[in-house]
Amino acid sequence: MASRKPGVRAASPKKKKASNLKASDKKLSPLKELERETEKILHLKTEILRNCWELGRSLGNINDNELYRAAGYRTFGEYLRKEVEVGRTVAYDMIKLAKEFSKDTVQVFGQEKLLGAIALAKATPEDDRPIDVTRYEIEVRGPSGKMEKKPFKEASVKEIDRATDRLRRKQRRALSPAPAGRLLDTAEGRLSLLLSRADQFFGTMQPRPRLELSVAKKGSDPVVSLKLSNLPWSRLTEVLVYLAGAAV
Repeated sequence: MASRKPGVRAASPKKKKASNLKASDKKLSPLKELERETEKILHLKTEILRNCWELGRSLGNINDNELYRAAGYRTFGEYLRKEVEVGRTVAYDMIKLAKEFSKDTVQVFGQEKLLGAIALAKATPEDDRPIDVTRYEIEVRGPSGKMEKKPFKEASVKEIDRATDRLRRKQRRALSPAPAGRLLDTAEGRLSLLLSRADQFFGTMQPRPRLELSVAKKGSDPVVSLKLSNLPWSRLTEVLVYLAGAAV
């Protein structure tokens, strides 16, 4: 057996380096994360209007990552009903607000006005984001009965809703199929019918694609220009096949 030299201590076992990770940094299991978010929701919902942005963040996390399944719930709606007693419509409205706007923006404009901005952005023909709409002027009916411009921030919720309804009616008129037996034989009539059918088809898709069609008369064979945007690559073939069939 080897003897130890005088004055030399035996090497002590190396200590494991302490982890720099805080407990909050460690990834939680889905069930633990669900419990944490649920506790937060139950606390925040006592003042639901004041805390709608924070509630939307927590609810969105649970819905997007399907954390509710960790507690045995089959759907997000079932979790809402049994755990936190929040209606589906209210929950999805708060999720939309948290995804589209910052906390400061929600505090400045309020929940109802910003939900109106989301609806208005969908009704505009441009690819407007809801936050863009809050910087625009919208058409409202003035005291004299004539249409005039008003900054979104100054418009009432009712004026925003009416502006959205006017844009939707305008869209429906533009997409209405041509009168039977008269315009359907023209290129414009066929395009109008195709747009109407495409709008119905796209209504089931999220995100909703945009289709723009125009026709130029050049001789006896009109030339059609087609622009398709906001379409997931995985559904491209399906949409092209549908459009080809609808155009016949």
